[in-house]
Amino acid sequence: MAPSFAGNIARSKYSALLFCGFLILSVCACKKDNAPKSVTALLMNKWSVFYESAVVPSCLTPIQLVYVGQPADYYNFKSNDSLDISLSGTLFQVNNPNKESRKYALLNDSSIMIYSPASTNGDTASIIRISSDSLVLTTLTTVSFANLCTNTVDTYTVPDTLRLYR
Repeated sequence: MAPSFAGNIARSKYSALLFCGFLILSVCACKKDNAPKSVTALLMNKWSVFYESAVVPSCLTPIQLVYVGQPADYYNFKSNDSLDISLSGTLFQVNNPNKESRKYALLNDSSIMIYSPASTNGDTASIIRISSDSLVLTTLTTVSFANLCTNTVDTYTVPDTLRLYR
């Protein structure tokens, strides 16, 4: 006697269900770990300098200062809390190449202390943005500028933003 039509449909549904279950288990077993990386893991990289900028108040109009990173400029955060910096210039010292090693300490997920060379003093930088390909840090920097309206030299503390990329 030939199998019934209803029996074939039931077996087909059962087979399809088993196949779908096997497919789901296979995909889940091969799924990569998409857990977010820690700030420490993201930070420890060699970052190229995109630009550094600050805005200084003025009696006329605010002065926008910008240093555009050069191909050889980088910040290299290493696992032993050391930081190698190579710059062709800086926001306040254009064409003054320097290469130095510093220490850093990640204070929490949103701030980092970058120590001056051979010193226990440093600047706290706020981590504005960090991802696998972008790092934005802001520090407060003290600058002195000639005030053309009063003919004096004024000192300002302004946010200095550093944008890095990989």
